[in-house]
Amino acid sequence: MFKSSSAVIVRIIPFSAIEFYSFEFYKYHFNKERNFSKNMLCGALAGLNAITLTFPLDVARTRMACNRDSNLIHSIINLYKNDGIRGLYKGYSLVFIVFLNN
Repeated sequence: MFKSSSAVIVRIIPFSAIEFYSFEFYKYHFNKERNFSKNMLCGALAGLNAITLTFPLDVARTRMACNRDSNLIHSIINLYKNDGIRGLYKGYSLVFIVFLNN
């Protein structure tokens, strides 16, 4: 029932930190006049940054939940050894499809 729950916590903390910092960065650089559409753009770019940097943790967590690997670090190492950087970002193109359709 609680399998891979620690991996969720390990992913959520960096995701939230990256998203918060990215939003503040984009808001400072793009949103000088406090426009709603620019605020939405800043939020979207911040979310895209966060998901891009934490996507390998999500892939490893999914592999742990499917009983393929026993812990998060072992899962990431196996993915990288077997498939390289593409293995860590397997399924990432679907993020763009969902992002563009919303």
